[in-house]
Amino acid sequence: MGILLGRQLVADLYGCDPRLLDNEPFLRHHVREAARAAGATVLGVHSHRFAPVGISVVAVLSQSHLAIHTWPEYGICSLDLYLCGDSLTPRLAREHMARALGAERFEEAELPRGTALHRISRRRARVCQMAAAGVRNNGNGTSEPLSEGLYAYLPDEPLRVSGGDAERPSGPADSPPRVGGQEHMDWARRAAEAFKHGRQIWGPHRWLHDWASPWEYTAHAVRGQVCRERSEYQEIDILETEAYGRCLILDGEVQSYEADEHIYHECLVHPAFLLHPGPRSVLVVGGGEGATIREVLRHRSVERVIMAELDPHVVDVCRRHLPGFHAGAFDHPAVRFHFGDGREFVENCQEKFDAVILDLTNPIGDSLSSPLFTVEFYEATRRILNPGAVVVVQSDAVSFYGLTNFASIYRTMREVFPSVYVGATYMPSFTTDWSFTIAGERLPDPLGFDVDTVDRLLRERLNSPTRFYDGHAHQRMFHLPRYVREAMESLGLVRRDADLHRRDKYSGVRGGNT
Repeated sequence: MGILLGRQLVADLYGCDPRLLDNEPFLRHHVREAARAAGATVLGVHSHRFAPVGISVVAVLSQSHLAIHTWPEYGICSLDLYLCGDSLTPRLAREHMARALGAERFEEAELPRGTALHRISRRRARVCQMAAAGVRNNGNGTSEPLSEGLYAYLPDEPLRVSGGDAERPSGPADSPPRVGGQEHMDWARRAAEAFKHGRQIWGPHRWLHDWASPWEYTAHAVRGQVCRERSEYQEIDILETEAYGRCLILDGEVQSYEADEHIYHECLVHPAFLLHPGPRSVLVVGGGEGATIREVLRHRSVERVIMAELDPHVVDVCRRHLPGFHAGAFDHPAVRFHFGDGREFVENCQEKFDAVILDLTNPIGDSLSSPLFTVEFYEATRRILNPGAVVVVQSDAVSFYGLTNFASIYRTMREVFPSVYVGATYMPSFTTDWSFTIAGERLPDPLGFDVDTVDRLLRERLNSPTRFYDGHAHQRMFHLPRYVREAMESLGLVRRDADLHRRDKYSGVRGGNT
């Protein structure tokens, strides 16, 4: 006869409050309490927010797990609870979640697990025994031991960073960062030697999963954590990756990578500035890494830069740990800081500017940056522009999943500005094109600038050469493919202040810059 390993309850809760289904702290709290109501011991709770809405929460229990996923747009919460043994009551967890979410009705099923334990195959049992003993199956009938050093490096916990939540390596939060070291160098040499002979070996890595949508992500091997701090507004992380160097992460959203941030920041600043005869006064809203003002200060014409950044802690962290990003620009005599709400600064500003750069995180749901992507904010920005001034905003990924958000930004700017142009360039670390929307009163068409003209203007205006952007890159940026041009005209909605809390209207993806 079979052995009862445990009991599993699956349930769907209908008619739940949509606001509660999209409240991550609320869900984390009540998943913990639901597990306790069933008599389980909670070891840890992890969560992940999807774009534009929906949250998954998993509680790891000493008796197994409790997991939920929410669909706010349908008012549904799905629940999966597994409890080892036969002494606890799974139904009490479902009752707690139903009360907390105000569910109108539910459907559930409870399954005994492991009753056919004797039917587990010999091959499966052998695989489990080999794994427990530290032996690798070569797939050809032979096996080999995993060396003690390599086996010790196998990650015991994934590191995942994605829209709004991040899981960190185990250990105290104040433990020193593990970047480099002799163990890592020894492994790197072995990996390089193995690669020469067409082989791969396990490495001492955790992996950063940068989610572009619920169905796709880019994975980067992480060497170690450089910094993890919490500000008044957000959680700030800096990781050291193997392929792309250091990267800045805010509230779980990757902002930029050391190896290719120059591509992003050069394409954000220089194409827009070339549409102006020579900007002297510049406002940068966001851009906490300092790389945006670094590129601004390359222009000989620039005399005054105001950086309006919400979070001074981000600037402090980047000043200390990302010197290659700002390259000393924070201390340039032309730069003046304003720390606080960027929208309030623009609405109350009495100065005029030749260029305004909006280097903001993506407007996903009720994010901190969402009020800076509306018609009303762009109208306030237009008021502080000098004649002939230019405005540029990072406008999200140009990917199949991100076209709606990108198109919404373009269409919203077109409601306010007579001249609106879009360029996009490929970002290797994001494995997708990234877009930049340029606007103004009567700007020249970027497509009117040929290769020689762009190269000549860069030589005349900049005090140092660019690493990526030039005449050829300019042509590639502004010759958009047909599906992107069609999306600009057919997808997305015009954002207004009244729509800020209607999260179902927009589908954002990966985070932009600070």
